[in-house]
Amino acid sequence: MIAEKPTYAELEQQAAELQRQIMLQKHWGKALKESEERFKTQYQNIPIPTSTWRKQGDDFVLLRVNRAAEIFLRGQSHYWLGRTARDLFRNRSDIIDSFTLCFKTKSMLQQEIDYIPRDGSGTMYFMVHQIVLPPDLVLMYLDNITERKNAQISLQEAHDHLEKEVAKRTSELLKTNKKLQQDITIRKATETALREKEEELKEQARHLAEMNTALKILLEYREEEKKKMEKQIVSHVKKLIFPYIDKMEKMNLNGDLNTYLSIIRANLKDFISPFAYILSSQHLSLTPTEIQIANLIKQGQSSKEIAGLMKVSADAVTFHRANIRRKLEISGKKINLCTYLQSMDL
Repeated sequence: MIAEKPTYAELEQQAAELQRQIMLQKHWGKALKESEERFKTQYQNIPIPTSTWRKQGDDFVLLRVNRAAEIFLRGQSHYWLGRTARDLFRNRSDIIDSFTLCFKTKSMLQQEIDYIPRDGSGTMYFMVHQIVLPPDLVLMYLDNITERKNAQISLQEAHDHLEKEVAKRTSELLKTNKKLQQDITIRKATETALREKEEELKEQARHLAEMNTALKILLEYREEEKKKMEKQIVSHVKKLIFPYIDKMEKMNLNGDLNTYLSIIRANLKDFISPFAYILSSQHLSLTPTEIQIANLIKQGQSSKEIAGLMKVSADAVTFHRANIRRKLEISGKKINLCTYLQSMDL
């Protein structure tokens, strides 16, 4: 049987219906696009970090994040997008398990997590909300509860501290009461011990007085021995050293040797006189070189002669003479240095 060809009117009616369907598709397509745009705008304007994840096998892939999440990620969302939950949260199995449970039960889940930023600014706390968007999407919201959590922690710490203080004060009161009960016994024992100690101190005082007397006798004996030794040293120098110096001075020695011999004699005299002791004890700031030059000045040597003997420049001797006068506190005074040094023997 041959099908009848549609009439012109029927074709015209079909064309009109097709055109109407096309118009409806355009209308709904436009409406759908506008709806999608509104959703994207609303999604981006959500004030808390929000991310969209797609189920892929037994894992979830990050598709997009809103502006709040972009700020939270410090503009590094490109590092996160396209990666899986198991990769990004490899050290947080609790978050990965919540994705699976949320998708399986098709219910909204929430859990509290902590996060430690790499900049060391302190632990942050978030309430994580997860909800399924059929067929294969999961939305995740991060609600920053750091301030509230810190307040709770501070409150708990204050509560714990208060309990510790109460326990501590209670313990202290118990100890104080116990100590007060022991004080009477201890006081009586202390009074007895003090009387015994007083007697002991009296005995020690008597013993110390005896020791002081013995020490005084020893010091007097030491001083006498010191004087004997000093006299002995002077006697030995005069009897055993000066005679040989006298013989050497009678020999035909050159100028420098005679000068050195005179210095040796003068130094030995200083050794058995208080001059060297005065320079080394009363004026400790004099250097060894300054003491040597002061000794030569005292013997009447000129700066030029001292420079020759010590193998230094005359300017160096002048410099040391100025330091000696300053340290002897006669700088700027009309006092002859040689005379002043010789007077120090007295």
